[in-house]
Amino acid sequence: EEEHGWGNNRGLVLMKSPDLIHWSHTVLRVDQAFPELSDIGCAWAPELIYDEKENKTMIYFTMHFGAGKNKVYYAYMNKDFTKMETLPKSIFEYPEGKEYIDADITKIGNKYHMLFASHNGGAHIEQAISDSINTNYQLDPKRVDPEKVGCEAPTIYKRIGEEKWVLIYDIYRID
Repeated sequence: EEEHGWGNNRGLVLMKSPDLIHWSHTVLRVDQAFPELSDIGCAWAPELIYDEKENKTMIYFTMHFGAGKNKVYYAYMNKDFTKMETLPKSIFEYPEGKEYIDADITKIGNKYHMLFASHNGGAHIEQAISDSINTNYQLDPKRVDPEKVGCEAPTIYKRIGEEKWVLIYDIYRID
């Protein structure tokens, strides 16, 4: 039943391996993790980053409450990587309450760059930058991708041995 529109995926699959051969997994029902999350519509696009300041793994993912707006939330994981230790909090408020999804956070120098798919006038890639891993992100208003069609799911990585970064993303429509 689609209680809150499309989707209704309320679980994330967490996988852990000591050697990339043997894996354990946990189904994390986000809507059951804390009573405050019982009315979420969807949770998806999870990513992880290690928070050196907190000495913990931080998970962040797209979520919306009921039929509300999509945005990214973060929480800290337990040491066994089986559940969230903290209630998810919004990581960034897009200006004018616009939606955004699919964040990817990368530390470059001493700044955190969060790339995401903005829904401010179509779906395209933008970024927000902060000195902190999960607070005080400031929107850089220029579009990052050159596409004429909708795109989402950005990921950025550094080229080995070079001071160059590569942005990849999904182009999910061609018209």
